[in-house]
Amino acid sequence: MLARNGWRISTPKPANRAINKVEDVIDAKTGQWDTQKMSMEIPVEVMHAILEIPLAHVGRTDQLVWHFNPNGCYSVKSGYHIALQNQSEKVPNTPETSFKLEKEVWKVLWKMKAPNKVKNFWWHVCRNILATKENLFKRRCAKDNLCPICDCEVETVDHMLFLCPWANMVWFGCNIKPFGDLRGNGSAVKWTDDMVKVLGTNKATEFMGRVAAIAWHIWKGRNDFVFKKGTVNPQRTVDSIRHMEREISSIHVISTVQMDNPLNQEETSTWRAPDVGRLKANCDVALPKSGKKGKAVAMLRNWKGKMMEGVARSVHIASSLGGELYAIRAACEMLLSLGLKEVEVESDNKQAIALSVSELVPPWSV
Repeated sequence: MLARNGWRISTPKPANRAINKVEDVIDAKTGQWDTQKMSMEIPVEVMHAILEIPLAHVGRTDQLVWHFNPNGCYSVKSGYHIALQNQSEKVPNTPETSFKLEKEVWKVLWKMKAPNKVKNFWWHVCRNILATKENLFKRRCAKDNLCPICDCEVETVDHMLFLCPWANMVWFGCNIKPFGDLRGNGSAVKWTDDMVKVLGTNKATEFMGRVAAIAWHIWKGRNDFVFKKGTVNPQRTVDSIRHMEREISSIHVISTVQMDNPLNQEETSTWRAPDVGRLKANCDVALPKSGKKGKAVAMLRNWKGKMMEGVARSVHIASSLGGELYAIRAACEMLLSLGLKEVEVESDNKQAIALSVSELVPPWSV
């Protein structure tokens, strides 16, 4: 019969038949299918399928057509999708990838409070397309599928990020152990779906952002071990995670400052770079609502605008001047802890700057 997806005859050609080409079953006078000739040579079900194919009424030279695209032209994109579809039909899904996240869950994950590189990484985790030893071994790109760190278990995504002994130490150092036992039928994908639905959008974006960031650092530590021949150091990984969390917190606070102070949006959104080779610390404050603490934040950046360090503190603020002064002091304490002296400290409050550069001690109690 005629295969609908491939537009080809899938039944074998009978022996000793006079029909060899398409033109053999087209009436030369009418330009239509020669049903009488086809009925004598072709099975009935195949003939009916052929008759459904319309014939052109205008004579033209035959050409190759890629019917998977509306314009009839081949594209790499369409070829990739067809190859992927054929592969998925031939190779059954493994239990780890059989669970699919719903569209609404994906929307929450893409809103996670984390850098874009972390969001993309978690997308790879949920699709099971990380270059783990298991996946590489399936594609004949590795001689075995064992974890390169512990060399005891198959390196699946779940093992590498959550079950490997060194990864367990990282999660313990971050005071989080969210996955329970993934050695059974569960997986990180199913757990992600459950957590998003249980926590709700707001809490899930924050919690899953932290989980994805920790997992990203574990993946990075594993790659350093494999490709740079280094050693896995849980404490160093935990320190890197805390540094990223401080950066995320600082960025979130600064965005909150700009939302809470729309009149100063033009001033806070324009950042002037210091001279080449120098550093600048920017200070700002988010005024609190009634009965709540405010946020004082300081960010250290180089002349290229790259963030080098940051600090954010929750404090009781009686006035905007007091908050600005507290942010400046937090910036100075941060610079002293880093051993930096020649750094520009910038604030958008002229009164706070005047008090800070005077010979008098700033009135911190204002």
